[in-house]
Amino acid sequence: MPLKKSKNIVFVHGWASGPYVWLHQAGFFSNKCSVHTPRLELDTDNIKDFIIKNNLDDVCLVGWSLGGMISLKVASELKGRVKELVLIGTNARFVQSDDFEFGVSRAIVQKIHKRMQKDFEGTLEWFYKFCFSLNEHSRNEFSHIMKLVGDFIEPFEKEALLKGLEFLMDFDVRYTLDKISVPTLLIHGGEDRVCPPEATKFLASRIKNVKVEIFPKAGHAPFLTEPDKVNKLIEDFIT
Repeated sequence: MPLKKSKNIVFVHGWASGPYVWLHQAGFFSNKCSVHTPRLELDTDNIKDFIIKNNLDDVCLVGWSLGGMISLKVASELKGRVKELVLIGTNARFVQSDDFEFGVSRAIVQKIHKRMQKDFEGTLEWFYKFCFSLNEHSRNEFSHIMKLVGDFIEPFEKEALLKGLEFLMDFDVRYTLDKISVPTLLIHGGEDRVCPPEATKFLASRIKNVKVEIFPKAGHAPFLTEPDKVNKLIEDFIT
């Protein structure tokens, strides 16, 4: 059964990226349904506001990393509009705490924050490479993927990204999980070094109606390195 033209897919990007990261998905779905790639702004509820302002119904929210965390929050607040949820490389809390072990240590995030203040561009370049697994680095097409991403990267404001890191240190959406009742697809790289694969196990144990797809050799961005498989998974899930 083909997708309905009235279906709305809203793609939400992560930290230190923008709508451009969804180029493979936007191209795949644009002739099948309505595709939206709003820019994430941390100091507002802009994704929620975007859906309401544009009166979007029958929405599938697809969020990557921080965008997935935001999508969880939005889905818990717009139950009548959001019908499906797809979370890629997503955690319920990015940083470890006394009662949550499946995140990155606060010390590492603070180190990145400090490093960005001294070497902004170098730290960003390191982070982008860190998003991919060692297996992906060894593939012939990896240089093409990095060039593709680089071609679409827009100039970032240092202060905005530093503020984003500070936001991530304490952002916690665990409270939303028992409010999520829509079908949810979790996609995660088995070699994700940014968001541990254990994070998906935690989400799967807390969300009622959930399906999990692990890409064993992928890192933090399987939608970039294995777009055809990810696109087909999403299409089958919402059809």
